[in-house]
Amino acid sequence: MLKHKKFFSLIVLLPIFTLLLTACGKSNSAAKTQTITVALDWTPNTNHTGLYVAQEKGYFKKHHLKVKFVQPSKDSAEQIVASGKAQIGISGQDSLASAIGKKNPLPHCHGSNSST
Repeated sequence: MLKHKKFFSLIVLLPIFTLLLTACGKSNSAAKTQTITVALDWTPNTNHTGLYVAQEKGYFKKHHLKVKFVQPSKDSAEQIVASGKAQIGISGQDSLASAIGKKNPLPHCHGSNSST
Protein backbone atom coordinates (compact mmCIF):
# COMPACT_ATOMS: atom_id res chain seq x y z
CA MET A 1 0.00 0.00 0.00
CA LEU A 2 2.89 2.37 0.82
CA LYS A 3 4.45 1.78 -2.60
CA HIS A 4 1.21 2.78 -4.27
CA LYS A 5 1.10 6.07 -2.32
CA LYS A 6 4.68 6.90 -3.26
CA PHE A 7 4.05 6.03 -6.89
CA PHE A 8 0.84 8.09 -6.94
CA SER A 9 2.63 11.04 -5.31
CA LEU A 10 5.39 10.84 -7.90
CA ILE A 11 2.87 10.74 -10.75
CA VAL A 12 1.05 13.81 -9.37
CA LEU A 13 4.12 15.86 -8.40
CA LEU A 14 6.27 15.26 -11.47
CA PRO A 15 4.10 17.32 -13.86
CA ILE A 16 3.83 20.11 -11.27
CA PHE A 17 7.60 20.35 -10.88
CA THR A 18 8.03 20.23 -14.64
CA LEU A 19 5.63 23.15 -15.07
CA LEU A 20 7.35 25.15 -12.35
CA LEU A 21 10.79 24.64 -13.85
CA THR A 22 9.52 25.48 -17.31
CA ALA A 23 7.91 28.68 -16.04
CA CYS A 24 11.17 29.75 -14.39
CA GLY A 25 13.18 29.44 -17.59
CA LYS A 26 13.83 32.40 -19.85
CA SER A 27 12.36 32.51 -23.30
CA ASN A 28 14.87 32.36 -26.13
CA SER A 29 12.57 34.04 -28.59
CA ALA A 30 12.93 37.80 -28.90
CA ALA A 31 9.56 39.39 -28.27
CA LYS A 32 8.55 42.25 -30.50
CA THR A 33 8.01 45.55 -28.71
CA GLN A 34 4.46 46.82 -29.03
CA THR A 35 3.68 50.53 -28.85
CA ILE A 36 0.51 51.51 -27.03
CA THR A 37 -0.99 54.91 -26.41
CA VAL A 38 -2.56 55.90 -23.10
CA ALA A 39 -4.95 58.86 -23.13
CA LEU A 40 -4.81 60.73 -19.84
CA ASP A 41 -7.92 62.29 -18.38
CA TRP A 42 -6.20 65.62 -17.82
CA THR A 43 -2.71 67.05 -17.67
CA PRO A 44 -0.23 64.79 -15.86
CA ASN A 45 -0.93 64.83 -12.13
CA THR A 46 -0.68 62.67 -9.01
CA ASN A 47 -3.41 60.35 -10.31
CA HIS A 48 -0.97 59.25 -13.02
CA THR A 49 2.05 58.78 -10.77
CA GLY A 50 1.96 54.98 -10.96
CA LEU A 51 2.07 55.03 -14.75
CA TYR A 52 5.06 57.36 -14.88
CA VAL A 53 6.89 55.43 -12.15
CA ALA A 54 6.31 52.18 -14.06
CA GLN A 55 7.71 53.79 -17.19
CA GLU A 56 10.74 55.23 -15.35
CA LYS A 57 11.53 51.91 -13.67
CA GLY A 58 11.32 50.04 -16.98
CA TYR A 59 8.31 47.88 -16.10
CA PHE A 60 6.67 48.45 -19.48
CA LYS A 61 9.92 47.78 -21.32
CA LYS A 62 10.35 44.54 -19.38
CA HIS A 63 7.05 43.40 -20.89
CA HIS A 64 7.99 44.61 -24.37
CA LEU A 65 5.74 47.68 -24.31
CA LYS A 66 6.57 51.17 -25.45
CA VAL A 67 3.99 53.41 -23.78
CA LYS A 68 3.14 56.83 -25.13
CA PHE A 69 1.05 59.18 -22.96
CA VAL A 70 -1.20 61.75 -24.61
CA GLN A 71 -3.23 64.53 -23.05
CA PRO A 72 -6.70 65.23 -24.32
CA SER A 73 -7.10 68.57 -26.04
CA LYS A 74 -10.77 69.02 -26.89
CA ASP A 75 -11.66 65.31 -26.93
CA SER A 76 -12.06 63.26 -23.77
CA ALA A 77 -10.05 60.12 -23.10
CA GLU A 78 -13.20 58.12 -23.88
CA GLN A 79 -13.49 59.72 -27.31
CA ILE A 80 -9.80 59.18 -28.04
CA VAL A 81 -10.06 55.46 -27.23
CA ALA A 82 -13.36 55.06 -29.09
CA SER A 83 -11.81 56.65 -32.20
CA GLY A 84 -8.89 54.20 -32.09
CA LYS A 85 -6.24 56.86 -31.40
CA ALA A 86 -5.37 55.24 -28.05
CA GLN A 87 -5.67 51.73 -26.67
CA ILE A 88 -6.09 52.75 -23.03
CA GLY A 89 -7.81 55.76 -21.48
CA ILE A 90 -7.81 57.12 -17.95
CA SER A 91 -11.21 58.42 -16.93
CA GLY A 92 -13.50 59.03 -14.03
CA GLN A 93 -16.78 57.30 -13.37
CA ASP A 94 -18.82 60.44 -14.00
CA SER A 95 -17.51 61.04 -17.52
CA LEU A 96 -17.38 57.35 -18.46
CA ALA A 97 -20.98 56.81 -17.38
CA SER A 98 -22.16 59.73 -19.51
CA ALA A 99 -20.14 58.49 -22.50
CA ILE A 100 -21.75 55.05 -22.51
CA GLY A 101 -25.10 55.85 -20.92
CA LYS A 102 -26.42 58.30 -23.50
CA LYS A 103 -28.82 57.53 -26.33
CA ASN A 104 -25.95 57.19 -28.85
CA PRO A 105 -23.06 55.88 -26.73
CA LEU A 106 -19.47 55.96 -27.87
CA PRO A 107 -18.61 52.86 -29.90
CA HIS A 108 -16.48 50.16 -28.38
CA CYS A 109 -12.98 50.10 -29.77
CA HIS A 110 -11.86 46.50 -30.31
CA GLY A 111 -8.17 47.11 -30.91
CA SER A 112 -8.45 48.78 -34.30
CA ASN A 113 -4.88 50.05 -33.95
CA SER A 114 -3.62 46.93 -32.25
CA SER A 115 -1.21 44.56 -33.91
CA THR A 116 -2.62 41.58 -32.03
